[in-house]
Amino acid sequence: MFESSFAAVKALYYANIFATVAYLIVFGPTLFGILLTVFVFFLMNPIGIVIGYHRYWTHRSFEFRSPIIKWFITTLASVSGVGSAIGWVGIHNQHHKHSDSDGDPHAAARGFFGMMTMRGYCSDISPRSVAPLLRSKPLRRMHEYYFLFPAAYAAACFALGGIDLLVAGFCAPAAMSLAAQNLTNYVNHFGGKPRNVAWINVFNFGDGWHLNHHDDPTNYTTSHSRRQFDPAGWLIKKALVNG
Repeated sequence: MFESSFAAVKALYYANIFATVAYLIVFGPTLFGILLTVFVFFLMNPIGIVIGYHRYWTHRSFEFRSPIIKWFITTLASVSGVGSAIGWVGIHNQHHKHSDSDGDPHAAARGFFGMMTMRGYCSDISPRSVAPLLRSKPLRRMHEYYFLFPAAYAAACFALGGIDLLVAGFCAPAAMSLAAQNLTNYVNHFGGKPRNVAWINVFNFGDGWHLNHHDDPTNYTTSHSRRQFDPAGWLIKKALVNG
């Protein structure tokens, strides 16, 4: 159930990196392409993955004010190529249960290169660890057909703007999203235990306050003081929940 999806996630990650590098070598970067890539990256990673997959589906730290917003943000994460919500949550639950040990699929002990290339990313995930999500028919369908989401989005990008839009609107931001997740787990667990690292928040909207998060994972914000700005927590409070 899980192993095949993780292998596909890794294969798509490598393919997106290759396509992006090849495009830059052949055609070179453009200002529009860079701006579009950054924009889509922030939709996919901080909004889709950090808020949708991480803080909502994994830790259920808040409730969306609207189901339309909930499923839109879930779809943003799904098209990024990191896999389904069920698969992502299953891996992340293992991370919290076995943090910085042999059973941790995000263990920084694999080293920077190992983390960025997703060596050992596949993990033995039990359906029991995602039982609440398996009760959701939409999430089960999204898991069964997880590859259709990035495939359909990539096809739409190519149909609308050819190779330029395919790379800038999908390949590059999708590769960056998974790379940002891998980098976060390496940097924030460097040394064998969770730690707060401010600069990584540029990429993940507040998950850099990682020690705070591990101390209180069901809190929708990772900020423990006014000096610790958590953009994702701020957005959740101001726009995504009632009140």
